Amino acid sequence: MSRHLSFLTAALVGFAPPLVAQTRDFSTVDSLVGTAVKQIPLDGCAVRIDEQGRNVYRRFFGNASATSTVITGSTSKWFTTAVFLTLVDDNKVALDDKVSKYVPYFTGEKAAITIRQLLTHTSGLPDTHASLNMFWLTLEQCTQLIALDPLIHAPGKKFSYGQTAYQVVGHLAEKVSGKSWRTLVKERMTGPLGMTRTDYDGFGNVSNPLLSFAMRTTPDDFANFLEMIRGGGKFATKQILSPASIHEMVTNQIKGIPIRSHPYPDKRGYGLGVFLDRVDDQGRALQISHQGLLGFSPWIDFERGVAATFSVQILLDRVTTLVDRLQNHVCMIVPAPGAHPYGTTSPACSGPQLIGIDRTAMANTSGVTILGRGAPPLSPGLIVLGLLPSPGLDFFGAKVYVSPVPLPLFLYLVSDQNGDSRLPVPLRGIAPNTRFYSQWEWLNPPQCLGKGRVSASHGIEVVVQ
Repeated sequence: MSRHLSFLTAALVGFAPPLVAQTRDFSTVDSLVGTAVKQIPLDGCAVRIDEQGRNVYRRFFGNASATSTVITGSTSKWFTTAVFLTLVDDNKVALDDKVSKYVPYFTGEKAAITIRQLLTHTSGLPDTHASLNMFWLTLEQCTQLIALDPLIHAPGKKFSYGQTAYQVVGHLAEKVSGKSWRTLVKERMTGPLGMTRTDYDGFGNVSNPLLSFAMRTTPDDFANFLEMIRGGGKFATKQILSPASIHEMVTNQIKGIPIRSHPYPDKRGYGLGVFLDRVDDQGRALQISHQGLLGFSPWIDFERGVAATFSVQILLDRVTTLVDRLQNHVCMIVPAPGAHPYGTTSPACSGPQLIGIDRTAMANTSGVTILGRGAPPLSPGLIVLGLLPSPGLDFFGAKVYVSPVPLPLFLYLVSDQNGDSRLPVPLRGIAPNTRFYSQWEWLNPPQCLGKGRVSASHGIEVVVQ
Protein backbone atom coordinates (compact mmCIF):
# COMPACT_ATOMS: atom_id res chain seq x y z
CA MET A 1 0.00 0.00 0.00
CA SER A 2 2.73 2.48 0.88
CA ARG A 3 4.29 2.18 -2.59
CA HIS A 4 0.96 2.99 -4.28
CA LEU A 5 0.20 5.74 -1.80
CA SER A 6 3.48 7.40 -2.68
CA PHE A 7 2.25 7.74 -6.26
CA LEU A 8 -0.90 9.42 -4.97
CA THR A 9 0.90 11.82 -2.71
CA ALA A 10 3.02 13.07 -5.58
CA ALA A 11 -0.10 14.69 -7.11
CA LEU A 12 -0.06 18.48 -6.94
CA VAL A 13 -2.65 21.06 -7.96
CA GLY A 14 -1.50 24.35 -9.47
CA PHE A 15 -2.96 27.70 -8.36
CA ALA A 16 -4.08 29.44 -11.54
CA PRO A 17 -7.88 29.84 -11.74
CA PRO A 18 -9.44 30.05 -15.22
CA LEU A 19 -10.06 33.52 -16.57
CA VAL A 20 -13.72 32.95 -17.48
CA ALA A 21 -16.30 31.17 -15.35
CA GLN A 22 -17.91 28.14 -16.98
CA THR A 23 -21.58 27.12 -16.88
CA ARG A 24 -22.06 25.18 -13.66
CA ASP A 25 -24.79 22.85 -12.41
CA PHE A 26 -25.83 24.02 -8.95
CA SER A 27 -28.84 21.73 -8.62
CA THR A 28 -27.21 19.94 -5.69
CA VAL A 29 -27.01 23.28 -3.85
CA ASP A 30 -30.74 23.78 -4.47
CA SER A 31 -31.42 20.36 -2.97
CA LEU A 32 -29.00 20.74 -0.06
CA VAL A 33 -30.25 24.14 1.10
CA GLY A 34 -33.91 23.49 0.27
CA THR A 35 -33.89 20.35 2.40
CA ALA A 36 -32.12 22.16 5.26
CA VAL A 37 -34.72 24.94 5.25
CA LYS A 38 -37.38 22.33 5.97
CA GLN A 39 -35.42 20.16 8.38
CA ILE A 40 -33.66 22.71 10.65
CA PRO A 41 -36.10 24.60 10.03
CA LEU A 42 -35.22 28.06 8.69
CA ASP A 43 -37.67 30.90 8.06
CA GLY A 44 -35.49 31.97 5.20
CA CYS A 45 -31.94 32.12 3.89
CA ALA A 46 -30.03 33.07 0.78
CA VAL A 47 -27.01 31.79 -1.13
CA ARG A 48 -24.97 33.82 -3.59
CA ILE A 49 -21.92 32.42 -5.39
CA ASP A 50 -19.64 34.37 -7.72
CA GLU A 51 -16.87 32.86 -9.83
CA GLN A 52 -14.15 35.07 -11.28
CA GLY A 53 -16.28 38.13 -10.56
CA ARG A 54 -19.38 36.78 -12.31
CA ASN A 55 -22.52 35.74 -10.46
CA VAL A 56 -23.11 32.03 -11.15
CA TYR A 57 -25.69 31.22 -8.46
CA ARG A 58 -28.19 33.37 -6.54
CA ARG A 59 -31.24 32.04 -4.78
CA PHE A 60 -33.47 33.10 -1.91
CA PHE A 61 -35.23 30.46 0.18
CA GLY A 62 -38.30 30.80 2.38
CA ASN A 63 -39.13 34.40 3.26
CA ALA A 64 -35.71 35.77 2.31
CA SER A 65 -35.51 38.28 -0.53
CA ALA A 66 -32.98 40.45 -2.29
CA THR A 67 -33.85 43.34 0.03
CA SER A 68 -33.67 41.33 3.27
CA THR A 69 -30.87 42.60 5.50
CA VAL A 70 -29.38 40.48 8.26
CA ILE A 71 -27.06 41.26 11.16
CA THR A 72 -23.70 39.82 10.17
CA GLY A 73 -22.36 39.30 13.69
CA SER A 74 -18.61 38.82 13.80
CA THR A 75 -18.31 39.18 10.04
CA SER A 76 -18.47 42.88 10.98
CA LYS A 77 -14.87 42.58 12.20
CA TRP A 78 -13.72 41.86 8.65
CA PHE A 79 -15.57 44.86 7.22
CA THR A 80 -14.47 47.18 10.05
CA THR A 81 -10.87 46.15 9.45
CA ALA A 82 -11.16 46.90 5.73
CA VAL A 83 -12.56 50.37 6.40
CA PHE A 84 -9.68 51.11 8.78
CA LEU A 85 -7.08 49.84 6.29
CA THR A 86 -8.12 52.55 3.85
CA LEU A 87 -6.66 55.01 6.38
CA VAL A 88 -3.44 53.00 6.48
CA ASP A 89 -3.30 53.23 2.70
CA ASP A 90 -3.67 57.01 2.97
CA ASN A 91 -0.73 57.15 5.41
CA LYS A 92 -2.92 58.67 8.11
CA VAL A 93 -1.89 55.85 10.46
CA ALA A 94 0.41 52.80 10.42
CA LEU A 95 -0.35 49.28 11.56
CA ASP A 96 2.60 49.21 13.93
CA ASP A 97 1.89 52.59 15.48
CA LYS A 98 1.26 52.56 19.22
CA VAL A 99 -2.38 53.26 20.05
CA SER A 100 -1.12 55.63 22.74
CA LYS A 101 0.17 57.91 19.97
CA TYR A 102 -3.45 58.82 19.29
CA VAL A 103 -5.16 57.85 22.57
CA PRO A 104 -3.22 59.44 25.45
CA TYR A 105 -5.26 57.67 28.13
CA PHE A 106 -3.81 54.32 27.01
CA THR A 107 -1.08 54.37 29.66
CA GLY A 108 1.00 51.82 31.56
CA GLU A 109 0.93 48.41 29.89
CA LYS A 110 -1.66 49.68 27.41
CA ALA A 111 0.84 52.22 26.05
CA ALA A 112 2.61 49.37 24.26
CA ILE A 113 -0.48 48.16 22.35
CA THR A 114 -0.17 48.55 18.56
CA ILE A 115 -2.93 48.98 16.03
CA ARG A 116 -1.94 45.65 14.44
CA GLN A 117 -2.57 43.97 17.79
CA LEU A 118 -6.04 45.54 17.99
CA LEU A 119 -6.89 44.01 14.60
CA THR A 120 -5.51 40.55 15.45
CA HIS A 121 -6.97 39.90 18.92
CA THR A 122 -3.53 40.08 20.50
CA SER A 123 -3.77 43.46 22.27
CA GLY A 124 -4.56 42.05 25.71
CA LEU A 125 -7.76 44.10 26.00
CA PRO A 126 -10.66 42.17 27.59
CA ASP A 127 -12.62 39.98 25.18
CA THR A 128 -15.77 41.94 25.96
CA HIS A 129 -16.65 45.02 28.01
CA ALA A 130 -19.79 46.50 29.56
CA SER A 131 -19.36 49.73 27.60
CA LEU A 132 -19.97 47.90 24.31
CA ASN A 133 -23.66 47.75 25.21
CA MET A 134 -23.88 51.41 26.24
CA PHE A 135 -25.19 52.58 22.89
CA TRP A 136 -25.77 56.15 24.11
CA LEU A 137 -22.01 56.71 24.41
CA THR A 138 -19.73 57.87 21.63
CA LEU A 139 -16.90 55.67 20.36
CA GLU A 140 -14.46 57.95 22.18
CA GLN A 141 -16.32 57.64 25.48
CA CYS A 142 -16.48 53.88 25.03
CA THR A 143 -12.72 53.80 24.46
CA GLN A 144 -12.11 55.88 27.59
CA LEU A 145 -14.02 53.35 29.69
CA ILE A 146 -12.16 50.44 28.09
CA ALA A 147 -8.88 52.13 28.99
CA LEU A 148 -9.80 52.02 32.70
CA ASP A 149 -9.79 48.21 32.94
CA PRO A 150 -6.65 46.05 33.26
CA LEU A 151 -5.31 43.93 30.42
CA ILE A 152 -5.92 40.19 30.46
CA HIS A 153 -2.38 39.56 29.15
CA ALA A 154 0.60 41.55 27.95
CA PRO A 155 0.25 43.04 24.43
CA GLY A 156 1.23 40.65 21.65
CA LYS A 157 1.69 37.64 23.93
CA LYS A 158 -1.55 35.73 23.30
CA PHE A 159 -4.41 35.42 20.81
CA SER A 160 -7.66 36.02 22.64
CA TYR A 161 -10.67 36.29 20.34
CA GLY A 162 -13.09 39.04 21.32
CA GLN A 163 -14.96 42.23 20.49
CA THR A 164 -13.60 45.07 22.61
CA ALA A 165 -10.64 46.14 20.47
CA TYR A 166 -12.84 47.09 17.52
CA GLN A 167 -14.48 49.96 19.41
CA VAL A 168 -10.98 51.36 19.92
CA VAL A 169 -10.29 50.86 16.21
CA GLY A 170 -13.41 52.88 15.39
CA HIS A 171 -12.41 55.72 17.69
CA LEU A 172 -8.90 55.77 16.18
CA ALA A 173 -10.40 55.98 12.70
CA GLU A 174 -12.53 58.95 13.70
CA LYS A 175 -9.59 60.71 15.35
CA VAL A 176 -7.06 60.39 12.52
CA SER A 177 -9.61 61.21 9.81
CA GLY A 178 -11.59 63.94 11.58
CA LYS A 179 -14.80 62.28 10.39
CA SER A 180 -17.49 60.14 12.04
CA TRP A 181 -17.41 56.38 11.63
CA ARG A 182 -20.62 56.44 9.59
CA THR A 183 -19.18 59.01 7.22
CA LEU A 184 -15.97 57.02 6.81
CA VAL A 185 -17.89 53.84 6.04
CA LYS A 186 -20.01 55.57 3.41
CA GLU A 187 -17.16 57.49 1.77
CA ARG A 188 -14.54 54.76 1.82
CA MET A 189 -16.43 51.46 1.47
CA THR A 190 -20.20 51.26 0.99
CA GLY A 191 -20.32 54.21 -1.43
CA PRO A 192 -17.53 53.11 -3.79
CA LEU A 193 -18.72 49.49 -3.63
CA GLY A 194 -22.38 50.36 -4.28
CA MET A 195 -23.46 48.72 -1.02
CA THR A 196 -26.72 50.64 -0.60
CA ARG A 197 -28.20 48.31 2.02
CA THR A 198 -25.20 48.01 4.32
CA ASP A 199 -24.80 49.84 7.63
CA TYR A 200 -23.96 49.33 11.32
CA ASP A 201 -27.55 49.77 12.52
CA GLY A 202 -28.09 46.23 13.75
CA PHE A 203 -29.02 47.66 17.16
CA GLY A 204 -30.40 50.95 15.85
CA ASN A 205 -28.96 54.25 14.69
CA VAL A 206 -26.78 54.70 17.77
CA SER A 207 -23.69 56.78 18.54
CA ASN A 208 -21.71 53.77 19.80
CA PRO A 209 -22.38 51.08 17.17
CA LEU A 210 -20.95 47.65 17.98
CA LEU A 211 -18.28 47.56 15.29
CA SER A 212 -17.47 43.90 15.89
CA PHE A 213 -21.06 42.71 15.44
CA ALA A 214 -23.79 45.13 14.38
CA MET A 215 -23.19 45.49 10.64
CA ARG A 216 -26.22 44.69 8.46
CA THR A 217 -26.06 43.77 4.80
CA THR A 218 -27.53 41.68 1.97
CA PRO A 219 -25.87 38.91 -0.07
CA ASP A 220 -25.76 41.16 -3.14
CA ASP A 221 -24.16 44.02 -1.24
CA PHE A 222 -21.60 41.80 0.44
CA ALA A 223 -20.75 40.14 -2.87
CA ASN A 224 -19.21 43.46 -3.95
CA PHE A 225 -17.05 43.57 -0.83
CA LEU A 226 -15.90 39.98 -1.34
CA GLU A 227 -15.07 40.59 -4.99
CA MET A 228 -13.02 43.63 -3.99
CA ILE A 229 -10.99 41.51 -1.57
CA ARG A 230 -10.65 38.67 -4.11
CA GLY A 231 -9.57 41.19 -6.72
CA GLY A 232 -6.62 42.44 -4.70
CA GLY A 233 -8.43 45.52 -3.39
CA LYS A 234 -9.87 46.58 -6.73
CA PHE A 235 -13.57 46.74 -7.61
CA ALA A 236 -14.46 47.53 -11.21
CA THR A 237 -12.15 50.48 -11.95
CA LYS A 238 -11.79 51.61 -8.33
CA GLN A 239 -8.84 50.70 -6.09
CA ILE A 240 -10.52 50.49 -2.67
CA LEU A 241 -7.61 48.88 -0.80
CA SER A 242 -3.99 48.60 -1.83
CA PRO A 243 -2.53 45.19 -2.71
CA ALA A 244 -0.24 45.68 0.28
CA SER A 245 -3.21 45.95 2.64
CA ILE A 246 -4.85 42.89 1.11
CA HIS A 247 -1.58 41.01 1.57
CA GLU A 248 -1.50 41.98 5.24
CA MET A 249 -5.15 40.98 5.61
CA VAL A 250 -4.65 37.45 4.26
CA THR A 251 -1.30 36.77 5.94
CA ASN A 252 -1.31 34.79 9.19
CA GLN A 253 -0.63 37.38 11.88
CA ILE A 254 -0.72 34.99 14.84
CA LYS A 255 1.81 32.36 13.81
CA GLY A 256 3.68 31.15 16.88
CA ILE A 257 1.50 33.15 19.30
CA PRO A 258 -0.08 31.08 22.12
CA ILE A 259 -3.87 30.74 21.89
CA ARG A 260 -5.93 31.85 24.90
CA SER A 261 -9.34 31.60 23.23
CA HIS A 262 -10.27 30.71 19.65
CA PRO A 263 -13.70 30.10 18.07
CA TYR A 264 -12.49 27.16 15.95
CA PRO A 265 -11.23 23.84 17.37
CA ASP A 266 -8.51 23.64 14.71
CA LYS A 267 -7.17 27.05 15.86
CA ARG A 268 -6.67 28.15 12.27
CA GLY A 269 -4.63 31.21 11.41
CA TYR A 270 -5.93 34.76 11.57
CA GLY A 271 -5.00 37.66 9.34
CA LEU A 272 -6.31 41.19 9.80
CA GLY A 273 -9.99 40.73 10.62
CA VAL A 274 -10.36 37.39 8.85
CA PHE A 275 -9.68 33.68 9.40
CA LEU A 276 -7.40 31.68 7.10
CA ASP A 277 -9.36 28.47 6.44
CA ARG A 278 -6.81 26.91 4.11
CA VAL A 279 -3.25 27.82 3.20
CA ASP A 280 -0.75 26.23 0.84
CA ASP A 281 2.57 24.73 1.92
CA GLN A 282 4.12 28.21 1.75
CA GLY A 283 1.49 29.71 4.03
CA ARG A 284 -0.37 31.60 1.28
CA ALA A 285 -4.10 31.87 1.82
CA LEU A 286 -6.23 29.59 -0.36
CA GLN A 287 -9.51 30.25 1.44
CA ILE A 288 -10.52 32.93 3.96
CA SER A 289 -13.77 33.56 5.84
CA HIS A 290 -15.38 35.13 8.86
CA GLN A 291 -18.67 33.71 10.10
CA GLY A 292 -21.05 35.48 12.46
CA LEU A 293 -22.82 34.27 15.59
CA LEU A 294 -26.18 34.68 13.85
CA GLY A 295 -25.23 32.41 10.96
CA PHE A 296 -23.97 34.84 8.30
CA SER A 297 -21.19 32.93 6.51
CA PRO A 298 -19.17 34.46 3.67
CA TRP A 299 -15.95 33.03 2.23
CA ILE A 300 -13.45 33.55 -0.56
CA ASP A 301 -11.76 30.59 -2.25
CA PHE A 302 -8.79 32.13 -4.06
CA GLU A 303 -7.82 28.78 -5.56
CA ARG A 304 -11.11 28.49 -7.44
CA GLY A 305 -11.81 32.19 -7.91
CA VAL A 306 -14.99 31.83 -5.85
CA ALA A 307 -16.59 34.38 -3.51
CA ALA A 308 -19.74 33.16 -1.77
CA THR A 309 -22.19 34.09 0.97
CA PHE A 310 -24.70 32.07 2.95
CA SER A 311 -27.05 34.60 4.54
CA VAL A 312 -29.36 33.64 7.41
CA GLN A 313 -30.47 34.88 10.82
CA ILE A 314 -30.22 32.00 13.28
CA LEU A 315 -27.59 30.89 15.77
CA LEU A 316 -24.51 29.67 13.94
CA ASP A 317 -24.42 26.26 15.60
CA ARG A 318 -27.77 25.47 13.97
CA VAL A 319 -26.31 25.85 10.48
CA THR A 320 -22.62 24.98 10.93
CA THR A 321 -23.00 21.56 9.30
CA LEU A 322 -25.05 23.05 6.47
CA VAL A 323 -22.39 25.68 5.73
CA ASP A 324 -19.62 23.07 5.82
CA ARG A 325 -21.55 20.92 3.34
CA LEU A 326 -22.37 23.95 1.19
CA GLN A 327 -18.68 24.84 0.93
CA ASN A 328 -17.87 21.24 0.04
CA HIS A 329 -20.52 21.20 -2.69
CA VAL A 330 -19.18 24.43 -4.16
CA CYS A 331 -15.69 22.93 -4.17
CA MET A 332 -17.03 19.96 -6.11
CA ILE A 333 -19.07 22.05 -8.56
CA VAL A 334 -16.22 24.49 -9.20
CA PRO A 335 -13.19 22.19 -9.41
CA ALA A 336 -9.68 23.29 -8.71
CA PRO A 337 -7.78 24.58 -11.76
CA GLY A 338 -6.90 21.98 -14.37
CA ALA A 339 -10.06 19.87 -13.91
CA HIS A 340 -11.87 18.07 -16.73
CA PRO A 341 -15.56 17.26 -17.22
CA TYR A 342 -16.88 14.03 -15.74
CA GLY A 343 -16.65 11.04 -18.03
CA THR A 344 -13.58 12.18 -19.91
CA THR A 345 -10.05 10.96 -19.60
CA SER A 346 -7.46 13.42 -18.42
CA PRO A 347 -4.53 13.91 -20.78
CA ALA A 348 -1.50 11.88 -19.86
CA CYS A 349 0.57 13.39 -17.06
CA SER A 350 -2.07 16.08 -16.38
CA GLY A 351 -3.23 17.36 -13.03
CA PRO A 352 -6.00 15.69 -11.03
CA GLN A 353 -9.68 16.44 -11.52
CA LEU A 354 -12.44 16.57 -8.93
CA ILE A 355 -16.02 15.84 -9.86
CA GLY A 356 -18.74 16.16 -7.22
CA ILE A 357 -21.75 13.89 -7.44
CA ASP A 358 -24.55 13.16 -4.97
CA ARG A 359 -25.72 9.56 -4.74
CA THR A 360 -28.54 8.21 -2.57
CA ALA A 361 -28.59 4.71 -1.06
CA MET A 362 -31.03 2.87 1.19
CA ALA A 363 -30.02 1.79 4.70
CA ASN A 364 -29.88 -1.90 5.64
CA THR A 365 -29.62 -3.10 2.07
CA SER A 366 -26.92 -5.26 0.58
CA GLY A 367 -25.28 -2.02 -0.46
CA VAL A 368 -24.45 0.21 -3.38
CA THR A 369 -21.79 0.06 -6.01
CA ILE A 370 -19.78 3.20 -6.59
CA LEU A 371 -18.76 3.59 -10.21
CA GLY A 372 -15.58 5.44 -11.17
CA ARG A 373 -15.07 6.49 -14.80
CA GLY A 374 -12.56 8.31 -16.91
CA ALA A 375 -9.38 6.50 -15.92
CA PRO A 376 -6.86 5.16 -18.43
CA PRO A 377 -7.76 1.54 -19.31
CA LEU A 378 -6.17 -1.07 -17.03
CA SER A 379 -4.71 1.68 -14.87
CA PRO A 380 -3.79 1.18 -11.20
CA GLY A 381 -5.48 3.48 -8.72
CA LEU A 382 -6.67 4.10 -5.19
CA ILE A 383 -10.06 4.75 -3.64
CA VAL A 384 -10.14 6.87 -0.50
CA LEU A 385 -13.22 6.38 1.70
CA GLY A 386 -14.07 8.55 4.70
CA LEU A 387 -16.90 9.96 6.79
CA LEU A 388 -16.02 13.64 6.45
CA PRO A 389 -15.76 15.85 3.37
CA SER A 390 -12.89 18.23 2.83
CA PRO A 391 -12.66 21.23 0.47
CA GLY A 392 -9.40 20.09 -1.11
CA LEU A 393 -6.90 19.74 1.69
CA ASP A 394 -3.23 19.20 1.11
CA PHE A 395 -2.45 15.66 2.24
CA PHE A 396 1.19 14.67 1.82
CA GLY A 397 1.34 16.88 -1.26
CA ALA A 398 -1.92 15.68 -2.86
CA LYS A 399 -5.32 17.34 -2.95
CA VAL A 400 -7.60 15.06 -0.96
CA TYR A 401 -11.33 15.77 -0.84
CA VAL A 402 -12.02 13.18 1.84
CA SER A 403 -10.95 14.39 5.24
CA PRO A 404 -7.92 12.58 6.67
CA VAL A 405 -9.56 12.85 10.11
CA PRO A 406 -10.82 10.33 10.98
CA LEU A 407 -8.27 8.29 9.07
CA PRO A 408 -9.69 7.30 5.68
CA LEU A 409 -9.55 3.84 4.16
CA PHE A 410 -7.32 3.40 1.10
CA LEU A 411 -8.24 0.60 -1.33
CA TYR A 412 -6.13 -0.48 -4.30
CA LEU A 413 -7.85 -1.27 -7.61
CA VAL A 414 -7.31 -1.51 -11.36
CA SER A 415 -9.64 -0.02 -13.99
CA ASP A 416 -11.17 -2.22 -16.68
CA GLN A 417 -10.66 -1.99 -20.46
CA ASN A 418 -13.12 0.94 -20.61
CA GLY A 419 -11.39 2.86 -17.86
CA ASP A 420 -14.18 2.06 -15.36
CA SER A 421 -14.04 0.46 -11.94
CA ARG A 422 -16.65 -0.54 -9.38
CA LEU A 423 -16.56 -0.62 -5.60
CA PRO A 424 -19.36 -2.48 -3.72
CA VAL A 425 -20.18 -0.85 -0.36
CA PRO A 426 -22.33 -2.88 2.10
CA LEU A 427 -24.86 -0.80 4.03
CA ARG A 428 -26.29 -3.21 6.61
CA GLY A 429 -26.24 -1.64 10.03
CA ILE A 430 -25.63 1.85 8.63
CA ALA A 431 -28.00 4.41 10.17
CA PRO A 432 -30.21 6.59 7.94
CA ASN A 433 -28.88 10.09 7.16
CA THR A 434 -25.31 8.79 7.29
CA ARG A 435 -23.07 10.34 4.67
CA PHE A 436 -19.77 9.07 3.43
CA TYR A 437 -17.38 10.29 0.81
CA SER A 438 -15.09 8.67 -1.70
CA GLN A 439 -12.29 9.94 -3.87
CA TRP A 440 -10.74 8.09 -6.78
CA GLU A 441 -7.10 8.66 -7.60
CA TRP A 442 -5.83 7.03 -10.79
CA LEU A 443 -2.11 6.66 -10.71
CA ASN A 444 0.23 7.69 -13.46
CA PRO A 445 0.83 5.63 -16.54
CA PRO A 446 4.46 4.48 -16.54
CA GLN A 447 5.56 7.33 -18.81
CA CYS A 448 4.28 9.90 -16.28
CA LEU A 449 5.91 8.51 -13.16
CA GLY A 450 8.02 11.04 -11.31
CA LYS A 451 6.27 14.01 -12.90
CA GLY A 452 4.04 14.66 -9.91
CA ARG A 453 0.70 14.00 -11.60
CA VAL A 454 -2.21 11.61 -11.45
CA SER A 455 -4.43 10.82 -14.40
CA ALA A 456 -7.86 11.50 -12.87
CA SER A 457 -9.65 12.09 -9.61
CA HIS A 458 -13.38 11.79 -8.88
CA GLY A 459 -15.09 12.81 -5.65
CA ILE A 460 -18.48 11.28 -4.75
CA GLU A 461 -20.84 11.85 -1.81
CA VAL A 462 -23.25 9.03 -0.83
CA VAL A 463 -26.26 9.79 1.38
CA VAL A 464 -27.81 6.80 3.16
CA GLN A 465 -31.57 7.23 3.59
